Formats: sequence, C-alpha cells, structure tokens
Amino acid sequence: MDEGIFRNELRKAAKVMREAGVEDLAIGAPSSRKRKEHELIFVKAAATTVASDLKVLFVEQPTDEMTALFS
Repeated sequence: MDEGIFRNELRKAAKVMREAGVEDLAIGAPSSRKRKEHELIFVKAAATTVASDLKVLFVEQPTDEMTALFS
C-alpha cells in the first residue's frame, strides 16, 4: 500500500458515506506490528484527501507528526 492507494480508497469511502447520509465520518487507521509505517502513510493520505469530512480519526500510536497534519 502506498499513499496514493490510500487516498483513492479514502475518497471512494467518503463519497459512499456522504451519499448514504452519514454526517460524521469516523475511520480507523490500519495498524500493523510488521509494517508500522502504514499507519503514518494512511494518516497523511487522510489529511490530504478527506480531512474536511472527518469527525474522528482513530490511530493506535499517534505521533506529533500525525497531529501536525490536522492543525
């Protein structure tokens, strides 16, 4: 998975949720013991793609870098 794939899938998911009438979008970032970088890549994709739609983004191990993406 790379950031482009995550952005594309996040766009599609947000569109489906909006069309279904969802007003407050909450998602969880994937976590993996073997591929810890996936969580940060996903959060970066969310920050650049669907941040305005998000009410909550659940992250297993938030970092200052992740927090800064939404401030």
